[in-house]
Amino acid sequence: MFERSVTRRHRDGSTSIGRIDLYRHKCFVLEAKQGSEQPAQQASLLDPAPRLRRGTAVRGTGGWDEAMVRARFQAEAYAKDLPVAEGWPPFLIVVDVGHTIELYADFSQTGKAYVPFPDAGTHRIYLADLSTALIRERLRKVWLDPLELDPARVTARVTRRVAEQLAELAKAMEGNHEPEQVASFLMR
Repeated sequence: MFERSVTRRHRDGSTSIGRIDLYRHKCFVLEAKQGSEQPAQQASLLDPAPRLRRGTAVRGTGGWDEAMVRARFQAEAYAKDLPVAEGWPPFLIVVDVGHTIELYADFSQTGKAYVPFPDAGTHRIYLADLSTALIRERLRKVWLDPLELDPARVTARVTRRVAEQLAELAKAMEGNHEPEQVASFLMR
C-alpha cells in the first residue's frame, strides 16, 4: 500500500497522522528519500537569489549518510505506529530513489533489533547491483516471503537435509555392515 496512514502517538499525549511511503503487511515498511548528485548552489553577490536545494542530501557526503540513518529511524517509527494486530514487519527498507536500497531485518518480529541485512557490509544495494540474480532474488523474497531469508530457518533447513542424507547413508550401510561399524564410522 502506498502512503499507508498510521496514527503517531507523541510523548505529550497528542496524536498526528503519519504516512508510510510503501507498506506490505507482514513484509516491510519502506521509507523513500531523494538524494542529490550535486551540492546546492549558494547565493553570491553577483547572483543574490538562493538556489533551491536538490534532494535530501548530497550523495557520498556525511549529510547523506545522516539522512539515510534518519530515514531508517523514521521507517522504524512507522513500524511502531502500525496497529498491534498487524504485528511488526520483518524488514525495514530505506530507498534513495534511483540510487540505493538499504535493508534492515528483525526476524524476531519484536521491533527491538532491526539490523543491517544480510550484514553491515552488504545491506546497501546500489542500482547497478540489481543486475545480480542473487540481489534480485533477495528483494523478491523481501517482497513475497521475507521469513524465507531468516538465517535460523535457513540453518534449520540445511541441518534437516544433512540429517536426512546421513540417515539414508546409515540405512544403506547397515545392509552391508554391522550396526556397530556404521555407528563408529558416523561418529568419526
